[in-house]
Amino acid sequence: MNVLSKETKDFIGKDKTVKSFNDKWNSDSGTAYPFDCPPVDIPMGGGFVPGRIYEFYGPESGFKTGMSLTGAALFAKYCEANKINYTVCWIESESTLDKARAFSFGVPPDRLVLFETDVFEEGRDKIRYWLAMAKKKGMRLFIVWDTIAATST
Repeated sequence: MNVLSKETKDFIGKDKTVKSFNDKWNSDSGTAYPFDCPPVDIPMGGGFVPGRIYEFYGPESGFKTGMSLTGAALFAKYCEANKINYTVCWIESESTLDKARAFSFGVPPDRLVLFETDVFEEGRDKIRYWLAMAKKKGMRLFIVWDTIAATST
C-alpha cells in the first residue's frame, strides 16, 4: 500500500521533514559486508555498512583487532568479487598489527597499507589524504585506526 492513512496524514500535517515508510529512503545497507553471523550482522545493520564509523572497545585481547581484520577481509572479498578497486588502510598506534594474522584473516597483503602514529592529528591528516586520493582514483577504502585511544592529541 502506497498511501498513508487519513489519521497518519493528519498527524504529520504539512511537515515536509517527515518521511513515510513508503517514501524512498536513502539506504546504503545493500552493500553491507556481512559476517554471515546473525547475532553480529543484525545489530550492525547487516554487517559493515559503507560510510559508517564503528568503534570496538573492551578489555585487552577482547577481539577488537580481530573484528577489524574480519571487516577488512569481508570488504576485500566483496570488492574482489565485484571487481572494485580498493585498498585497506590501517593506522596503528601501538605497533600491534601482525602481518601473518592479517593474512590469516583474509586481508590481501598487496591491498593493505599501514601508517603508524602516536599523534591524533597525524592520523586524521592521513585519513584526509587517503580519502582525497581514493576519490581522485575512484577507489573504495576500508580504514581502520587500531588503538586510537593510545594516541595523544
